[in-house]
Amino acid sequence: MSELLIKLQGVMPSEQVCVKIGEQCGGKVALAFSCGKDSIAAWLQLNRLGVAVVPYYCYIVPDLKFINEQVKYYEDFFETKIHQFPNRSLLRMLSDLTFQPPHHVAAIRQIGFRKINNERFSEAILDKFGMPDGFIGVGCRACDSARRRLSFIRTGPISHKRRNFFPVWDWTVEKVRVELFKSKVRIPKDYWMFGRSFDGLDYRFLEPLSRHYPEDYARILEWFPFAELEILRRNSAMKPKTAKTYDHPQNR
Repeated sequence: MSELLIKLQGVMPSEQVCVKIGEQCGGKVALAFSCGKDSIAAWLQLNRLGVAVVPYYCYIVPDLKFINEQVKYYEDFFETKIHQFPNRSLLRMLSDLTFQPPHHVAAIRQIGFRKINNERFSEAILDKFGMPDGFIGVGCRACDSARRRLSFIRTGPISHKRRNFFPVWDWTVEKVRVELFKSKVRIPKDYWMFGRSFDGLDYRFLEPLSRHYPEDYARILEWFPFAELEILRRNSAMKPKTAKTYDHPQNR
């Protein structure tokens, strides 16, 4: 299916990348698993090449029902435990007091949530798994955007600084669809609710969750009480504005 793969001059094909990293890491790698189609494809690719996967999911808000249901499905499908850790965005939003009421500020400041960069986060994950010299697979593809394509041309599909590699970087979306169909794996609920993977707390995610998973929406409000303002803001902005007419004094 070479027609379903792209080629960039001087950039190692994804299959060779997986084999190289697998051999370098003793046949086992970590995988940043978002439940999205590309991370599923990355897992399928590594499985096919005989590279063992230690997957982890990073949650925006802990213990959401729809996330736990999806994680359980993929654990059963791949017959592998998926570890869960806080997303870097969760720490950043708490540190920045995103959607927080005034009476939460003192407690958050006292806890002292710290932002963490990609390199330190990858290091912490690999240490947790007992793989200090390991690598983390990431489901990103060059076809996603011109920016990503340029990034692969410039830096390649392996980042030694961040300890990351990209198992399906050269796959087209058609290739992803074909492999998911062949494996009979389901795509997550994210796609029919949001049209993409769940990775934020803006209107695109909050409004569908408030309708389809009200318990999860309530859980989000426990952590980010003012998140409801995001829906109110959007709904207010979308209301049609009534044009004001001039009221002539003679008509008063």
